[in-house]
Amino acid sequence: MISEQELAEKIEQVTKEFHGQLDDLTNAVGLIVVGRLMRLVASRKAWATAKHLFGDPKILLPEITEYSEKSLGYRIVMESGRYWDYVKGATSAMPLHEKRQIM
Repeated sequence: MISEQELAEKIEQVTKEFHGQLDDLTNAVGLIVVGRLMRLVASRKAWATAKHLFGDPKILLPEITEYSEKSLGYRIVMESGRYWDYVKGATSAMPLHEKRQIM
């Protein structure tokens, strides 16, 4: 994980060097700033853009942040114990009755 200062410097560098659609840059920066929990809700394109611009977000950011628990989807997936399976698309959705027990 990198420090807040290093992250700010990296965002500044990427922004200065970026050539392309502004919405791609803002999606990638937002994904990095909000953190890895975004992998559950970010599009594949946004994740790929962030990975291309910043390197692997899994290395840059902590797996769990103070904001992680704000995401219902994150809480559901964490309760199931299959976070990276969901991220990779390697598992199907849980039945609805299992989700209700978590909420």
